[in-house]
Amino acid sequence: MVFCFVPRCNHKSSNESCSFYRFPSDVTQRRLWVRAVRRADRKPSVHSRICSCHFPAGEKNVPVLFLSTNVPTGHILEDHSYSLRQDSADVPENVPPPMDEEQEMDEEQEMVEEQEMVEEQEMATQCMADKEDEPSLADQTLTISSEEQPNCSTTKEELQSERRKRIQLEIELEHSIAEVQFLKDKLQGQMSNCHDRYSASQMSESVIRMETGLPDRDTFSAVCEYVARFEDSITYFAGWRPKEIILEDQIFMALMKIRHNYTHLHLASLFNCSTRTVSNVLTTFIEVLHKVLFKDIMSTVPSREKNQTCMPSSFLPFQNCRMILDCTDIKIAIPKQMDTQKETYSAYRGMHSFKVLIGVAPNAVITYCSKLYPGSVSDKEIVLDSGVLNHFKPGDLILADKGFLIHNILPEGVTVNIPPFLSHGQLTHSEAHATKLIAQNRIHVERANGRLKDFKILKFIPSHLRHFADKLVQVCCALVNLQSPLIKEVATE
Repeated sequence: MVFCFVPRCNHKSSNESCSFYRFPSDVTQRRLWVRAVRRADRKPSVHSRICSCHFPAGEKNVPVLFLSTNVPTGHILEDHSYSLRQDSADVPENVPPPMDEEQEMDEEQEMVEEQEMVEEQEMATQCMADKEDEPSLADQTLTISSEEQPNCSTTKEELQSERRKRIQLEIELEHSIAEVQFLKDKLQGQMSNCHDRYSASQMSESVIRMETGLPDRDTFSAVCEYVARFEDSITYFAGWRPKEIILEDQIFMALMKIRHNYTHLHLASLFNCSTRTVSNVLTTFIEVLHKVLFKDIMSTVPSREKNQTCMPSSFLPFQNCRMILDCTDIKIAIPKQMDTQKETYSAYRGMHSFKVLIGVAPNAVITYCSKLYPGSVSDKEIVLDSGVLNHFKPGDLILADKGFLIHNILPEGVTVNIPPFLSHGQLTHSEAHATKLIAQNRIHVERANGRLKDFKILKFIPSHLRHFADKLVQVCCALVNLQSPLIKEVATE
């Protein structure tokens, strides 16, 4: 059963007293019908219909909302209580809801507009009738020139055309307002995200230093500018590029992970992104930083002559020193395989670990970092396998501790200076002096290792990071070199 969509009209298809018309598909014509109906409680759907009683001039015209003074004979207009269905059985079906003063004024205005529309249609109908009667008027003695006769049909078409244009402009205006509001909301959302996101551009220099381990903002900016040269060639691990996070903040995120070993969830909360994005950024930029900071910058070892240009005065007894060598251990998660557990267990440290060979120049700059070895491997085996001896030339001197018994594997012309062993229960005066000198200068490699361990990601290597632990250690070595110099004498120079 179909009901008439016009308010206060109770016509329905079961009475078979009139036919029903669906709303037109044309946007402009449909808007004219909706404005004429003036129904505020709901909008017309595809099933909405208007009875033919509201189209005295035909379906192609705008429907008329009848007033109580011009109701056709045999029809009684009532409130459409069925369109405002109530769940409560206590509310009468045909009782309209109470209206306040504003609603009453709006209702009166609607009635006035409706009456004007009715009068316009009546005028148009009368004009058409007058035009049909023109032949009978020709018999009269008073003739009117055709140029002076009002063209009622043209007037009606002009009114409809103007109305259509007005409706079209209103529709365009509504669309423009909606588009402006959408863009405004989008801009506010982006500004809110930028404001809430943890961004390097909004951080003070002290925060940059705390989060990245770099000494100042200038150093951080230099790293970002160097990486930005290769931005177009960066291939992300997950295969997609995070567009909402700028390159500077992606580097910032990676450095924060390396420095403090924050969880992915914590970084996702800070940078207002998903943990999947964090994982993609970290995996990608550990590779990128390893390429640009370690492979590009630390691929060569400074020569003996280069070291002498910035050698501290404490190294005067060892002017030919090319490098100070030392191994350091990094704790790892216990492997599941028994044979791997045996290889990684260090009896000296009493834990499962990886060992890395670190080489430091006399000015305390890390110039060499090997790959990682299982904790059970000796220092001599690491020196032999790492290939560090290939960097030395005849006349070079190596400083090391007592564990580096490498005299028999050194290249020709290269010497190593280690503290003397206690052979007679007590060191001689010359042995004690030599031990003091070596320890006084070898301490710089220990200090460099201490800075290396300040990167908390190296405090403990979990199993899921084991496959690129080598690159993590080497990136940390490169970041240590970007910090302020360890030796004040070198810093003043």
